[in-house]
Amino acid sequence: MIGKSIKSRAAFFVLAFIIGFSLTAGYVWAQNSCLTPNAVLGPRTWEEWKAEAGWENYAAGEYSPPQWKVAELAGLTRARNATFIVFGGSWCSDSKVQLPVLFRLFSLASIPAGRQRLYGVNRCVKEPTQTADRYNISRVPTVVVLSNGREIGRIAEFPRPDWADDLIRVLSG
Repeated sequence: MIGKSIKSRAAFFVLAFIIGFSLTAGYVWAQNSCLTPNAVLGPRTWEEWKAEAGWENYAAGEYSPPQWKVAELAGLTRARNATFIVFGGSWCSDSKVQLPVLFRLFSLASIPAGRQRLYGVNRCVKEPTQTADRYNISRVPTVVVLSNGREIGRIAEFPRPDWADDLIRVLSG
């Protein structure tokens, strides 16, 4: 009887150890899968992003929207008291293509730096201030458009067909 009790306890402890080890290993793996070496994390200005991201190119290529779209975006931004919260990944190929275009548009439309917020996230779309969590960001780049502090729309990953058209559509809605 005593031998059977000891064997049962030993089996229980071995099983508990295996389960505990598996859970710990799974947690460590999940944490490590989010690690993104040299990633830009948290709030940054576009200038800070460019200094830290390590991309080869920050140019917007041939992007040059018609002046009337730039003027319309600028006017709607002022009229709606709009703020643009941008989430990107310095590790993300879509962000590398889209963020330079978006920030060129902001510059052309003379959108003040105080109306643009840029947050870098890791591969699990997390960042230190938890702003990405508050806005339920799951893909990058994502632009959340606020009017008087309330979300009025968002554009995720890439615009359809163009940043100017999409932002005008959101601000006009």
